[in-house]
Amino acid sequence: MTEADNHDAAPPRRTLDRRLIAAGQGARRFLALAIGLGFAAGLAVIGQALLLAHVVTALIFRHTAPAALALPLASLAGLLLLRAALSFASELAAHHAAAAVKLSLRRALLDHLFALGPAYAAGERSADLAATLLDGVEALEPYLARYLPQMALVALVPLAILAAVFPVDWISGLVLLVTGPIIPVFMVFVGYRAEAINRRQWRELLTMSARFLDAVQG
Repeated sequence: MTEADNHDAAPPRRTLDRRLIAAGQGARRFLALAIGLGFAAGLAVIGQALLLAHVVTALIFRHTAPAALALPLASLAGLLLLRAALSFASELAAHHAAAAVKLSLRRALLDHLFALGPAYAAGERSADLAATLLDGVEALEPYLARYLPQMALVALVPLAILAAVFPVDWISGLVLLVTGPIIPVFMVFVGYRAEAINRRQWRELLTMSARFLDAVQG
């Protein structure tokens, strides 16, 4: 099957996401945990911003003594440590999800190759098969461990920011509400460009792998 056939037969992106997550045992649970911990880290950032604004306002405009701000400053430091811990735990859970999916995909690919038999493998370039099993599956790590959790957080954290800003200053909240959707539009443009570059680099990697293996075998 050619690359064009694979591209034409590719399922929609959402269906592909579900199939990838379902492929790894426990991947859905780890991914949900990563998103939840990332959202909690986002809430910690919002709390930091509110406390920092309170401390700066008290020091500069109200001329409050620094000793009277010991509790807000301690809370700010605590939120900083909490945010670091939540971010680390979120990345760890996301990497567990990615590892589960990659292991399952490699097993499925090997089982499929064994089921097809040596006659099929003889008609394919072994370098392409090896690159797909190793580099191809490994390339899913950033997508599974970073892109999917961040895609959910991009939708959740801005809503939390709006919920925190509107009661304080509704004009600033309105500005954020109007200008916020512009960011995903530019992200889409960047994503399409990155996808085209990634496809070109993948074709070049397969070609280089095949030539290198042919040279070694020769």
